[in-house]
Amino acid sequence: MYLLFIKDKFIPLTSILPIYKYSSAMKYRNRLRVIRAERRITQLDAAVSSGMNKTRFWTIENGYAAPTDKERAAIAKALGVAESEAFPAEAIAS
Repeated sequence: MYLLFIKDKFIPLTSILPIYKYSSAMKYRNRLRVIRAERRITQLDAAVSSGMNKTRFWTIENGYAAPTDKERAAIAKALGVAESEAFPAEAIAS
């Protein structure tokens, strides 16, 4: 935990700045990582196979950005799974 020292008090930084903003992208972030790890695919390999750069793939996998329909299809194909397995409908609809 990081602490911020303000006016003779230590304040947890997480109470001031939220680390993650909750969004629908957060619902499937761990799913992508688990699928990729099970298949022993690196982020770089998955990104290249899906036709995007590593940074864009990282933002999607870590829940900072929601993928487009085209990106969802490309990521699922690169990971060798059905799109519905990588991106469940309840996560996309939210």
